[in-house]
Amino acid sequence: MKRIFKVICCGNVDDGKSTLLGRLLFETGSIKQDQLEEALASSIKTEETAQPDFAMFLDGLAMERTKKITVDVAHRYFTYNQIRFHVLDCPGHEEYTKNMATAAACADSALIVVDATRPIRAQTIRHIEICAMFRLKQVCICLTKYDLLADKSILKQKEEEIRNLLKDKDFSYTIFPISAVTGYNIPKVLSVLENFAEQSADTAEKNQAIIFHIQAMKQLDGKCYIYGKNLMNRPIDFAEGETFTIYPTHQELTVSAESASLPLGCIQPTESIDVNTGDCVANCPLLITNKFSHQTIFFEEPGNHLLLKHGTKVVRVVQLTDTQIQTDAPLFINNIEDIKENGFGILIDEITKKTIGCCVFTRNS
Repeated sequence: MKRIFKVICCGNVDDGKSTLLGRLLFETGSIKQDQLEEALASSIKTEETAQPDFAMFLDGLAMERTKKITVDVAHRYFTYNQIRFHVLDCPGHEEYTKNMATAAACADSALIVVDATRPIRAQTIRHIEICAMFRLKQVCICLTKYDLLADKSILKQKEEEIRNLLKDKDFSYTIFPISAVTGYNIPKVLSVLENFAEQSADTAEKNQAIIFHIQAMKQLDGKCYIYGKNLMNRPIDFAEGETFTIYPTHQELTVSAESASLPLGCIQPTESIDVNTGDCVANCPLLITNKFSHQTIFFEEPGNHLLLKHGTKVVRVVQLTDTQIQTDAPLFINNIEDIKENGFGILIDEITKKTIGCCVFTRNS
């Protein structure tokens, strides 16, 4: 089974993200023949180039094709040197920042595109801040459209600007120019992503935390089945006899032999047990609290009535300051630095039900 590595791809609109991802799919043999023929035919018709329009490999939605923008997070896949890459392709427009933020929460690493021919845009800076907030440790920054840059000496200045943006970030990063159209440095992009995946695999082996947020419980033929949401960015195989703690009651749950054959998102304990939606099953310590420090980014001006969704649990925000959030009921969380997957929440306007922000839990107050 190939290892799966999640990468968020982001950057300002028109900076060349779709062309880069299309090129990566092309280079790794991930394009279907009919897609390739369509892209080649389109390029010939417009007399642009003898090469395919690589961006056409991505924008499948009619709305995206018409507007030539990405409007939602799309999922792209390719395999390189026995590593299966899952790319979360994010929209570049400011109004879709929330899509990018929710993708960053699920990613292992980031691929950020910056147009080398233009000044660095505010949305690029915003994306860098979000990647930092969600503690992405590995970032590859590609200075795109190298083939269109008449004065190559500008690259040093551009790299320095980016380094200044990253100097207070806890990133392991690399910066280099590319041209997705000509293929310049595309092998280097793949090599860097491969290296990120190898480093991430070493970290993942050390992190054996399992956190499972409960959605429902059912009794069937005298047996108890617990359904929920796996928060970890990897498959969970529940083994017979494994024991877990249920939060907030601290009851013990022992996994039955049947759990191994159940669908993902379902556990069968050896004995019936009382649980509620929003409770948590975990093999690691969780913090039970309704008051915590945070970092938050809002996508629009917050109203006076906010909800905070964490896993499967939704609570009301009763107090929000620049550094602290207090809710009307406790959550079962971890510090974002300790277990990222359990260290963030989504802020929702209680009146409109719109997602208006996201936060990470930084420490207990």
